Amino acid sequence: PVAGSAKGAWRIQLGAFSQRSSAEALYRRLSGSAPVEGRRQFLVAAGGVTRLQIGPYPSRSAAEAACSALAARGQDCFPVAAK
Repeated sequence: PVAGSAKGAWRIQLGAFSQRSSAEALYRRLSGSAPVEGRRQFLVAAGGVTRLQIGPYPSRSAAEAACSALAARGQDCFPVAAK
């Protein structure tokens, strides 16, 4: 899929970082992987941290499947509803 072409109300969250640059670096590292390719990064400020979310995904089950695929590569994440 082309970046930004995906639609849906779900994202996956890959972590919360004290440095925005760390969140951006993780996105760059994962952006070519199948579960992430063609999805946008969302950098969500939350207090003193930046949450890295990627999406959108069309359903919670699609977001869960992306997390399962990333977990097989050693990267934890969890689905979150887009706001």
